[in-house]
Amino acid sequence: MRKRITALLLAFVMTASLLPVTAQAVSPEAEAQAAVITTAAEFAAMAPDGNYRLECDIDFKDKEIAPVGSLEKPFAGTLDGNGFALKNLCGQSSVFGCVTGTIKNLRAEFVGNVQSADKTVYIGGLAGFLKGGVIENCLVNAEISAASSSSRLSVYAGGIAGRSAGG
Repeated sequence: MRKRITALLLAFVMTASLLPVTAQAVSPEAEAQAAVITTAAEFAAMAPDGNYRLECDIDFKDKEIAPVGSLEKPFAGTLDGNGFALKNLCGQSSVFGCVTGTIKNLRAEFVGNVQSADKTVYIGGLAGFLKGGVIENCLVNAEISAASSSSRLSVYAGGIAGRSAGG
């Protein structure tokens, strides 16, 4: 009898080990504690290491915002767009300068135009530089032009991310 119970227990454990397991980058507790964003001002005030969730579409018409995160201090947090959109974004930089964190479930409308003579250009519909971060389940409608007047400098431009490395 003891051998039979041991065999059944072993069979159960072996079967359970075959079940798929999903890893989550952000714990459910962290998502529940995500700061809610409902205005352009709240979006512009996001810290590079915070966790955020949109609760409505946000219109940036006639508003200019600085990119969230930079090469020196990348956006390492999480933004869950919750299916909502960032509308009427335009400017000379991406919404996120550099991303090592996660951006997901977001829609964005972006028009960008960058001309540079003195620095490397990174511009994308969401991120200028995706540096090992994750952008998932996002839709971007972008019109982007970028140029450098120096042949020694690089220009990285893309619909979602201008440049992606390490991910």
